[in-house]
Amino acid sequence: GTGLPHLRPRLASPPASRSPPRERKPPATGGQCPWGRTAGRAFTHRREAGDGQVAAAVISRNAAAWWQQLELGQGASAGLASGDAVIGPGGLIGRVQSVTPTTARVKLLTAPGSKVGVWVPRTRQHALLVGVGTARPQLRFIDKDIKARPGDLVSTSPASTLLPPNLPVAVIQSLNSRAVPAPKGVVQLIAAPEAVDWVQVQTR
Repeated sequence: GTGLPHLRPRLASPPASRSPPRERKPPATGGQCPWGRTAGRAFTHRREAGDGQVAAAVISRNAAAWWQQLELGQGASAGLASGDAVIGPGGLIGRVQSVTPTTARVKLLTAPGSKVGVWVPRTRQHALLVGVGTARPQLRFIDKDIKARPGDLVSTSPASTLLPPNLPVAVIQSLNSRAVPAPKGVVQLIAAPEAVDWVQVQTR
């Protein structure tokens, strides 16, 4: 015969030395991804599974006003929109304020004017987390009789219509039960905005 039936399978097979181009390096951010390999896996998982989270690199921050905003290297073309929750390693750090097709601006929880409904899961008491321009936002309770104490976890409120419920946010550092008109506290965010190089954006 001609031998063609024997040649065809060999021609259809890729060269043995060729490796599939599976890995893509994330954009350089001037620092190492704080989640290590986890962020890369999350990014790949999102592309394949569409689980509602988009991994994004922090591409810009104002060193003199780090507590106010971040710029992300993902935008409307990746599904981001104003109001989306932005999550750092371990907890919420802010919300998307505005988007372009390829970037997004994040208003941080530490920024003056930032207000997010939260609660203390242990005591089931609700409060408002208010940014004051420092690393530690204020916690303003709704109830006058509070049972929270330093060390308690603060999460997004299950009653919130703006954010996914029960996202970890902060840990109570101190409380002033005599504050008027209602008790106040100071919290430490679980994810430090000034040190975050990668985030997950929870799209809606």
